Amino acid sequence: MSEWQPIETAPKDGTMFIGWVSAQRHSAEDGGGSGRFHDTSCVDFCAWRNVAESPDGGYVDNFAGQVGDWQHVTHWMPLPAPPQSATGTEEKP
Repeated sequence: MSEWQPIETAPKDGTMFIGWVSAQRHSAEDGGGSGRFHDTSCVDFCAWRNVAESPDGGYVDNFAGQVGDWQHVTHWMPLPAPPQSATGTEEKP
């Protein structure tokens, strides 16, 4: 499998890839929480979404949606190759 690469090098053609979502969630004190931030970072499927009004022409969309109160996709890697069947050819659905 490939190594993690900076998100700036991710494909911007809609190709799905694996992304590292750096995220934190705030635990409000008035709701019985500690009032601290907790790491909710995760690996997720991602893809570039074109948005004409965006300063960068779009953004990286993680498919799980909002996983923290603050989050940003920081790294990516391509999806792995599909599994091989016992005959050594790609499995067909």
